[in-house]
Amino acid sequence: MNKKGFTITELLVTLFIVGVVLSAAYLTYIKLLKGFKSESEKISTQIESLIGLDILRLDLEHVGYGIPEDETAQIIYWDSTNKELILRTTLNNTNSKTRGYILAKCNGGTLEITYDGREDKTNNPYVVVIDTENKKFFDKGEIESTAPDTITLISKTCINKKIYIAFPVRDVVYNGAANGCSDSYCEQITYYLSNSNLIDRCNPNIYNLKRKVGTSSPGEPILNCVADWTVTFDIDLDGNGVIDSGEENQTTLPATNGDIRSKLKAINVYILVQEGRYDLNYTFAQASDCGSNKCVIVNGELLKLPADYIHYRWKPLIIKVKPMDL
Repeated sequence: MNKKGFTITELLVTLFIVGVVLSAAYLTYIKLLKGFKSESEKISTQIESLIGLDILRLDLEHVGYGIPEDETAQIIYWDSTNKELILRTTLNNTNSKTRGYILAKCNGGTLEITYDGREDKTNNPYVVVIDTENKKFFDKGEIESTAPDTITLISKTCINKKIYIAFPVRDVVYNGAANGCSDSYCEQITYYLSNSNLIDRCNPNIYNLKRKVGTSSPGEPILNCVADWTVTFDIDLDGNGVIDSGEENQTTLPATNGDIRSKLKAINVYILVQEGRYDLNYTFAQASDCGSNKCVIVNGELLKLPADYIHYRWKPLIIKVKPMDL
């Protein structure tokens, strides 16, 4: 029998071929892994965006909810300099204690509940009461624990047989500690940019979009890795009931709540967010007509890119909301 083994040359050639195959497999694996991680982070960003935008959409839909027509504090205000959006409403969509409403009828000086549409009927007795006839603020009151079908007003006596509508508010609003209104009682919800507590994957020159309820707490981020955002309004300037050419994407709201309620037809929000992580193999192309600015242009609205933007992916998010409760 031939007992001859492999020569050194044959072993070296074999090892070289195996090494080439393993190197190719390794490079392919690394490329697939990077692609998977990139897509996974992009999907994660998209999910975060959906949740955050849904909260923002609900707040915009309910701007002015539960606020009487004689309230002087503006129900919506956009500060374009500081990039702050201020909304006023009795309804905080993240707090079940403030969701719903009550219909009540005055019977011999007692305000009796005829319909209780509150989501939480056990943990919050505080309400703001509005006269349904003139839609003006009437009083604030508390739902009696001993007689849960009645509302005790704080300072006034109801008018016999008249119908009132009541909206639940948090105790801090009811007691004036965080009241966002001047003449009634409501929440002030503020959306603003903050560079505190950025997550690791964010470009260090960008922000979180935060949502703050009241005036004391710093709020919570609803969108991470936001480069810029802006808000515009579709306003029926000529009062013909429709939005004509030139009435879209206005940057200034009417001065009074009455005009806001009658003329504001839609709120447009444009947000520029980062998708995924820094990627040296990717180059982002900014809009060609930004001039010396670094920007993305969406529907004519300029959204600024941060410093060192090139190796990040940037995605504009757009929502258009018609307020329901104006």
